[in-house]
Amino acid sequence: TFTPSEHFNTVLYTGNGSTQRIGGYINRGAVFNGSSSISTNLNLDTSAAFSWSCFINISDKRANNFISEILTTTLTSSPFNGLTLGIDSPNLALLAGGSNQGTIISNPNTGQWYHIVITYNGSGTINCYVDNGTPVTISYTLAQGGTLGIGDGPVTSWSGYIGKIDQVRIFNKALSSSEVTTLYNETHASTTISTTDIFNDNS
Repeated sequence: TFTPSEHFNTVLYTGNGSTQRIGGYINRGAVFNGSSSISTNLNLDTSAAFSWSCFINISDKRANNFISEILTTTLTSSPFNGLTLGIDSPNLALLAGGSNQGTIISNPNTGQWYHIVITYNGSGTINCYVDNGTPVTISYTLAQGGTLGIGDGPVTSWSGYIGKIDQVRIFNKALSSSEVTTLYNETHASTTISTTDIFNDNS
């Protein structure tokens, strides 16, 4: 277990008329309030392998049976068959086809940083790593792609995420367990924290 000072440097910024202290896992992070989100131009090709990696810190799991989206493919077609890392309260779960496909963390703590990696092999196998542990394996063949959204997504019956996200990385391959370990071990002192091609393979 690391102390927070080993992970991040707190960043000061001025907002809402006052100075606030906001720190990510490594230096700056993004804070989401349930209605804020980031849209990307990264298209998710579900016929090919890919991986998502990020650190999350949940502030509010909401009430039971409440679903909020952390990372998701932004699609508007119905039925929604994209992929979502989200909170199916009170658990952190992987959702696809509009329903919960498996719990990643049972009742996660609020205010605690978790490292999450999701890998897809392009043909129906999804591995979900938490803090570099043994992955939860889910069998599901994704039928729809779309662009990646952070903090919210297209399912109107679901809601936005409340908490922090840091070090989001997207790869066009299924990461190996050793590569997951490399990402998990990054701290604010790592020379790789801003490296766009961290594994030097154009992924």
